[in-house]
Amino acid sequence: LFLMLRVHAPNASIRDVIGLRKTHLAFYPLAILLGVAVEIPADGLYDAIVRRFPTGVEDRFAEIYRDASGPQRAVFVLLLVAVGPALEELIFRGALFRLLAKTNPIETVILVTAMLFAFAHLQWQMFLPIGFVGLVLAFVRYKTGSIVPSLLVHGSFNAVSFVLTDQSSTSAASGPAFPP
Repeated sequence: LFLMLRVHAPNASIRDVIGLRKTHLAFYPLAILLGVAVEIPADGLYDAIVRRFPTGVEDRFAEIYRDASGPQRAVFVLLLVAVGPALEELIFRGALFRLLAKTNPIETVILVTAMLFAFAHLQWQMFLPIGFVGLVLAFVRYKTGSIVPSLLVHGSFNAVSFVLTDQSSTSAASGPAFPP
């Protein structure tokens, strides 16, 4: 992030480059609700793909979480709901979004950041569902002008996945269809 800033916007403030600015207060609760709502189509899409092309990833995550101690579970929550989304948003809807928006139409910026976000998750079965989530995140970033609502969408999306995983880890099920 620092290198991107120094190369592409050496005179800009980091707050400006990553889009850390105020927006209308109504966007914050709406972003959280959107993050919860986006889980439904993303999970359905992922489930349809995994039925045809199984991964085994969700079983391993549920097993690791089930065997974790209380403090280890707290670290999972922190990483999956706060730290991970914050880092990804800083990169994809922060610096990368702004730098691409300088020279490209916004439709291209939204599509490219969503695709790169999907590719960064490595598991090919997650490309379409995560790409869909990336489109939503980039659209929220564009419409609000701030990274904060997209961060809230991302964190609440991951929180729903985590809650589903937590519930399934205490039952006989192997885990949710969509790993956090």
